[in-house]
Formats: sequence, structure tokens, C-alpha cells
Amino acid sequence: MNRRDFMRIMASSAVYSLSLPAASLVGCTNKANPDRPNFLFILADDERWDLLGCAGNTYAQTPHLDALAGKGIKFANNFVTTAVCACSRASFLTGMYTRTHGINSFYKPLGPEEFKMTYPLLLRSAGYRTGFVGKWGIGQPPKGPGWLPKESFDFFWGFNCDYPVGQLKDYCHTTNLLREKAESFLQGCQKDQPFCLSLSFTKPPHPPYLTRYCFPDIDPDPDLLRPKTANKSSFQKLPDFLKRSLGRIQWENVNFDDPQRYKLLLGLYYGQIRDIDQAVGRILD
Repeated sequence: MNRRDFMRIMASSAVYSLSLPAASLVGCTNKANPDRPNFLFILADDERWDLLGCAGNTYAQTPHLDALAGKGIKFANNFVTTAVCACSRASFLTGMYTRTHGINSFYKPLGPEEFKMTYPLLLRSAGYRTGFVGKWGIGQPPKGPGWLPKESFDFFWGFNCDYPVGQLKDYCHTTNLLREKAESFLQGCQKDQPFCLSLSFTKPPHPPYLTRYCFPDIDPDPDLLRPKTANKSSFQKLPDFLKRSLGRIQWENVNFDDPQRYKLLLGLYYGQIRDIDQAVGRILD
């Protein structure tokens, strides 16, 4: 997808799509200027494509995201060329494939010229009020001569991969903290100026980080939700490189084989998805 096509999609649709990470784009009506819609771009981290009510999941508590899917477009047949967090984030910003934008590490930033061609800066140059809240995830947040956050965004509360732990307080997985920052941006908007807000939730529902901050009341059935291939026989059929992959290391380190641990992690995962949905509802209100 080239940049022109990317901007055309942004300008024409209310979209809920899932890749890696998961993204939701809301084209909000701007009553003062209907030809210049407001944009709300929402990014979650490691949310499976089928963990939404609108995808047929009976455990997912996602009424607000389901409503967005009902009003807009739900992409049910899509793929990701580079299933890595930083690569995907750079592709969302630029509309480019990884082979073109060259971001293949959490610590490699966009260059100044590439950064100027990202959708927030293009919209800001067109008169939009722009904001970014949450995980930047491609090198340190934008800085350097001529492209400081204050010169690139009207509102910027972003960070790279580290949690702002000192500000967590009673927040669950940073979701409510970032929701409050997003609301601060929206409260500063004027009716006569269109806006674009990019909200990137830090980790949710990415497991198993910061689970000590979350106490969900969701009680999923681990037997029903456990993959049919989650057994030793299926594992032995995998090639050696997959047996030694990061995914398998996570499986062993987190102790997914323990039924009680697995049930706890499922509850946390679904709880984080629900928290995102509730935050999205608050923001849309």
C-alpha cells in the first residue's frame, strides 16, 4: 500500500482491522467542516483477530468495538507482511512496507525526512490539531533539531518501550492512564479545527506483563478455549527452529502447561481486552 492509498483509506472510512498489533481507525464527523473529518487511530498490542464479539467470540466483552465494526468496515481477510511490533508501528505511521521504511528494531527511529511524511505530520501541515498518546515503539520518541514533539504534535505524551511505572498508581495495565491522556487532548480541541489523535495502548492485551496491576472478574473456560494443538504430540511435529522459538520460550517461562496458571492468564487477557473496550467507549463519548 502506498502513502496515497493509505491516506485515502484514512479519509473515507471507519475501520476496525486486526493484524499485529491491532488497530482501530475512527473517522469522526466534524460538524463545523464535514469535508475535514476528525481521526482517532487506536492501536492495541498482540490482540488476536478473533477476540472480539463481532468476530464471534462469546467471551469477549467488546460492545464499543463491536459497534464500531457494525458502523464501519471490518476487514475479515487480511494479512501482515512483517509480524513484528516495531515494523507494524512504522508501517501504520508511514503507509510503507518494512522493506521500504527500514524499521526492523524497537530502537531504530525514523529519519527526519521519513518522519515528516507520516500521517500525523501530513495532517498537521494541512491544519489539523494532532496528538499522540502511548507507546511510540520505534526508537526514542521523536527528537532532534527541527522535529521535536512540540514542533510535530500539538499534544504529545509518548514513550518508547518502557512503562511509565512511576505514574501507574492504581491504573490497570496503563489503559486508564492513557485513556485520561487521550481525553485531555480531546478536551483541548476546538470545534473549528479538525483533529487527529493517535492512541497506542502500551501493552494490552499483550501477556503476561504487569499482571499484578489487573484483577479481572472474567472466568473463562480453559478447556473450551485451549487450542487443539496445545499438546506434546503436535509440538513434536514442529521443525526444530520453532521448538526453540521465542514463542516456545514464553510458553515455558510463563508456565502455560499449568491449568490454573493458564486459566489466570486467560482471565487477564480477556480482562485487558474488556478494559480497552471500556476506554474506547469513554473516549468516543
